[in-house]
Amino acid sequence: MAAFRLIAILLLFAGVSVLLTWGLHAIKIRWIKYLPGGLALAGGIYQVAIAPLGHGEGFQDIARILMAILLFASAAGGLITALLLDLRVFSGRRA
Repeated sequence: MAAFRLIAILLLFAGVSVLLTWGLHAIKIRWIKYLPGGLALAGGIYQVAIAPLGHGEGFQDIARILMAILLFASAAGGLITALLLDLRVFSGRRA
């Protein structure tokens, strides 16, 4: 049951990133739709890099890795959506 909750939360994070990316697609600046996925990816990399630097302060390192997993799911959703929207625009159709 706990695995189902984790998957549901990962899908929720990815869904929010997809909706945010799709909303930013309406702005005519092409690179702005990559911003949510890029920031989530940078945040995930930061969380992974900083996790081993904890000084045994409870479950802080586990929380950082969990946050990194959530951010990577969000980055994947946002970046894949942005790429698909770009492919759709360049193929002659507008989303």
